[in-house]
Amino acid sequence: MPALAQLAPDRVVYLGTVAKTLGSGIRLGWLVAPAELVERITAHRESIGDFPSVPLQRALLSLLRDGEWDRAVRTARRRYRERDRSVENALSRFGELRGLGAGMHTTLMLDASVAEAVASEALRQGVEVPTVEESARTHTTPGGLVIGYGRVDAADLEYALEVIRDCLEDHAR
Repeated sequence: MPALAQLAPDRVVYLGTVAKTLGSGIRLGWLVAPAELVERITAHRESIGDFPSVPLQRALLSLLRDGEWDRAVRTARRRYRERDRSVENALSRFGELRGLGAGMHTTLMLDASVAEAVASEALRQGVEVPTVEESARTHTTPGGLVIGYGRVDAADLEYALEVIRDCLEDHAR
């Protein structure tokens, strides 16, 4: 299937952000838009006073020029691959894992009632694991657990996976 930009190059805008790699408080990103849209986008940003900090823009430019951004992204990718493997090793036998290798969380697909029971029991043991239903904007039929690992250290992730695995095993009995 062709890329969306090939289907409607005059209507597709490419957006990116540093929110996940540098933090959401940075509020910096980039936008690539067709020439016809640039003026409208600029006018809108000016009307709402949406101007990123010049020192932050310069700092990001320095990170890009010096290659630090690329190094940070490569390091993060390695870390998330390792965490993906930990999640896969701990939970793959309980259901389908979706999103492995795609970011900072993986979804373990389960019956919605099982997911809710496991999430409740894990929370009683100090591990918060959201269900798919909690994470969706609208009602969703498939159930599951959203295993996030972007903001936890390796030891906390291992502990959380152990608790979730034990809860899943208890529920299976």
